[in-house]
Amino acid sequence: MVAELLLMNGRPELESLTAEVVKEARNRWCDSVARSALYFQLTRVLTASGLVVDEPKVRDTVDREFIHAAGIANIASEWVAMAEQWDATTTLTVRSRRQFRSMILKAGRWMKDRHPETTRADQWTRELAAEYVGAVDRMRVEDYVWKTAGLGAKLGKPSAPAPKRPCLVR
Repeated sequence: MVAELLLMNGRPELESLTAEVVKEARNRWCDSVARSALYFQLTRVLTASGLVVDEPKVRDTVDREFIHAAGIANIASEWVAMAEQWDATTTLTVRSRRQFRSMILKAGRWMKDRHPETTRADQWTRELAAEYVGAVDRMRVEDYVWKTAGLGAKLGKPSAPAPKRPCLVR
C-alpha cells in the first residue's frame, strides 16, 4: 500500500506524501471498506510520525453518498435511474424494497458485464431474460454484488435457492 502511494505521488520519499495523495488513493478503492480503513490508519501513522500534517477525518455517521456511489458503480445510468424511480414509488415495506432494489441493481451489473449495450428494462428480450435466468441459476454468492464484506465462508460457493428468488420475480 505504501508503494502504491509512493508511485502515485511520483516520488520515493515518505516525506513527500500528502494527505491529498492518501485521500486520492482511498477514493480509488471506494468499494473496499477494508482498504479504505487501511488508508485511514496509514494516514494516522503518517500524521503521528510528522510526515503528514492533516489529521484524517473520522466519519461520525454513515457516509450515504459514498455507499450510494459504490453501490451503483458499474451499472448503466439509465438502469440506475429506473431502479431509483421504482424505489421511490413502490409500496413495498422498507425491508422488501431494499432487497428488491439490491436485486434490480445486481441485474444491472450483470447486464453491464454481459450486454453493455442494454441499458434499460424495455430493451430486454425473451432471449435476454432466459439468459439472465440461467445466469442467476449458476451465480455464486459474490457474483454481481457491490461489496463482499461479511460474506466470509460463503465466498466462492453457489448461491442458495432462497437468495435467487428475488432476482427472478417480475
